[in-house]
Amino acid sequence: MALNNLSNRYSDLGRRQDALPTTEDALKIRRELPKTNLGNLARALNNMGKFFSDLGRHQEALAPTEDAVKIYRELAKTNPAYLGNLANSLNSLGYVELELGQPAIARDAFEKALKLYRPLATSNRVFQEDLQRTQNNLDELNRNEGIRTGAKQVLEATNVSYLPQGDPLTPVKRAVVLLWPTFSGKNAGVGLLGTGFVVRRQGDRAWIVTALHVVRDLESNALATKVEAELFTGPLPAGLVAPRVEVLLSQGQALRASGDEPILLEVRGLPPDIQPLQLATTTAQGVLMVVGHPSKPGPWTVVSYPLLKTTEQALLLDGGLDPGASGSPVLSASRQVVGVVYDSPEVTKSRPIPQVWAFPVNALKAKMAP
Repeated sequence: MALNNLSNRYSDLGRRQDALPTTEDALKIRRELPKTNLGNLARALNNMGKFFSDLGRHQEALAPTEDAVKIYRELAKTNPAYLGNLANSLNSLGYVELELGQPAIARDAFEKALKLYRPLATSNRVFQEDLQRTQNNLDELNRNEGIRTGAKQVLEATNVSYLPQGDPLTPVKRAVVLLWPTFSGKNAGVGLLGTGFVVRRQGDRAWIVTALHVVRDLESNALATKVEAELFTGPLPAGLVAPRVEVLLSQGQALRASGDEPILLEVRGLPPDIQPLQLATTTAQGVLMVVGHPSKPGPWTVVSYPLLKTTEQALLLDGGLDPGASGSPVLSASRQVVGVVYDSPEVTKSRPIPQVWAFPVNALKAKMAP
């Protein structure tokens, strides 16, 4: 157990070359012990598969990941407490199979994981993020396979024919993007989706803002390996998918060691009609509007919130938001940005009403200063 914990710590620190031999040592010991705790053996096997994947050695990741699935499946037959572990190992298996060019096998693994996660997430909030990550992995697989096989086509980024006509919020929605981050490590694959919005533009170059945790793994503090920004198009017919642009990330960006903050990221290839949202010069007050991508009810949702309180560090809004809305702009009645959403914490006895927390616009302006 100590060796397994050490390997996880190495992984969190980005020392993947050190994590793998430590896990191998843990496995060697576990295989020699009486098989009284197969759960720990499966955990070590699953970790080994993830460490091999992190190093790009996907073929070597396959066998230990498959072994972990087999053990967890047997354990779950008599002990439902292992269903979450089984779902996690199936999601890991889907990622490995996808990297090995086996999309059909990967899809089957993701779907089996989702079938397990859904009832678990209903009764336990701990599994809700796992459910969302697995669903995102499956959605990304289906999108990419549809494009690869010709069953789907990507709408041209400059095609505005599907945008809602007469909606005064269409220009705002065009400036708000849906962020698809991809991570390595223990949660390898597509992570939790987030929101960003355009705040500056110079020709083909533009800059979006989001909350740092959208594009950084909270355990290892490593930035995502890839982030794509999906553009608002309005409802599309079957066979068409929304365009995306690549977000430029730099591991050398000046970021705080831990915690959260607004982060400014560069994008290229935005169509000319997408223009930056204007930043407010006055204090936030009254009823404010959030445009973003909560997992419920869905992308480009517009919700109004009364302002509860303003401090130098945060705006507190009266109401709740689901995951995915982090990075959303908080807008005044004149549609100027007064804040950036970063959390909607769980209701507790000490905080009995749902709230949305946002960085004030001055925190964003500080990031944009030369």
